[in-house]
Amino acid sequence: MAVDRLEERGLVVRKPCATDRRVHVVHLSKEGESVIRKAFAHHQSEMEYLLGDLPIQERATLIALLKKLGKSVDSRLQSCRKGKHLD
Repeated sequence: MAVDRLEERGLVVRKPCATDRRVHVVHLSKEGESVIRKAFAHHQSEMEYLLGDLPIQERATLIALLKKLGKSVDSRLQSCRKGKHLD
């Protein structure tokens, strides 16, 4: 339903998968890309304001650690989806 609403608003388009007729891939439309670009710019501006008291080097360290954490969590989630989680 969420994709239906986004499609109705012209933010995404569905395209059939070239290799599997059962699958449709959802892509951002040009309008959707514009909305995302504006939202990201706003988010980036807010984050820079909120973290403005941290020295640049500490911000860089924080960003690197958050990226590392995100990749680790993503990897663990992928393993869980494949039934390979740790007990």
